[in-house]
Amino acid sequence: MAAPSRNTYVDILKGLLIFSVVINHSALALKAGEHLSIGPYSFLPYFCPFDMPLFMAIAGYFFYFSCCKRTWQEILVNRFSMILIPCVVWNWLVQLTRVAMDHHCSTLGWLPGGIWFLWSLLGCCALTVLLHNVLGSKGWIGALVLVGASFFIGKDNNNIGYMFPFFYMGYLTSRWELLKYFRWWQGALALVILAGLYALLGTPFTKGWSIWISHTYLFGPMGLQRHAELYLYRMGLGFFGCIGFAWFVSVLCCCCRRLPELCSPCRAVYRALLALGEYSLAVYCIQSLLVETILKQAMLSLISHLGYNPLTEHPGLFFSLILPGTTILFLLLCLGVHRVLSRRETVSRLLFGK
Repeated sequence: MAAPSRNTYVDILKGLLIFSVVINHSALALKAGEHLSIGPYSFLPYFCPFDMPLFMAIAGYFFYFSCCKRTWQEILVNRFSMILIPCVVWNWLVQLTRVAMDHHCSTLGWLPGGIWFLWSLLGCCALTVLLHNVLGSKGWIGALVLVGASFFIGKDNNNIGYMFPFFYMGYLTSRWELLKYFRWWQGALALVILAGLYALLGTPFTKGWSIWISHTYLFGPMGLQRHAELYLYRMGLGFFGCIGFAWFVSVLCCCCRRLPELCSPCRAVYRALLALGEYSLAVYCIQSLLVETILKQAMLSLISHLGYNPLTEHPGLFFSLILPGTTILFLLLCLGVHRVLSRRETVSRLLFGK
């Protein structure tokens, strides 16, 4: 099967997802470790628990075509050069920057640990190549075994156990051509279920729940039943979020396809989303330095100097103006940095894998 040509829908979808990722990272950086929980602002409207799972599902969907046209050796070499090398380089850049800005920090690690998503993506690719080449059409059986095995892994800092099911579901969607069976009501139903799952946030049911900390391990201190409940809840948010949000964006693209031609501001937003989607992995790497490291360290220094955080004194203003404004500024800055760095082929290969 031939790989589909690049389309604007996928880039817009990825652009919105990377916006979600960066706005959450910006919130953490601007709050600089403070716990800010006032009304719905503790998780809405910027809490998006399915952005990374959907990124993985999209990657898995297109990864199937790579499996069809390349040998497993070619795929591994390609992914290691495109993912592992940038992961190590950015890890070192982040660490050196942190040490330079914070005299209390002096620990350096050789292995890629800071940019977990790239490491997780590499792991998902490797596991899927193995299943594709060893089990072929029965690979889904091996995938179920791997998912089951993840329940017994107590520490998974790169969230491979959490991300792999979404990556492999994207792969199967492509392999089995499941999109041709998709109907609009399925997307609408997924949104309704997602809304119901969102409504549980902040209730006693989600007490002790974390999208990252609990990983997929089922034998933690809260007991098997409780960990299983929270695991299913997290997977439900990711699964129905992937389906519902992807469908909603497709409807939005259909309804608004003429706006970029009629409205200059809409055209600017449209082009920005396309660029963010096309270079989403590069933006993710760059923001790990600019947002997660430099902005956060700058805020820590400011708070240490003033004794308080002036940006979070008014939560309404923070969430409606300061946070989205900061996010847009840094996203544009990331695109500018990428444009400058990608002009030199050697630098581009080291930092972005291409």
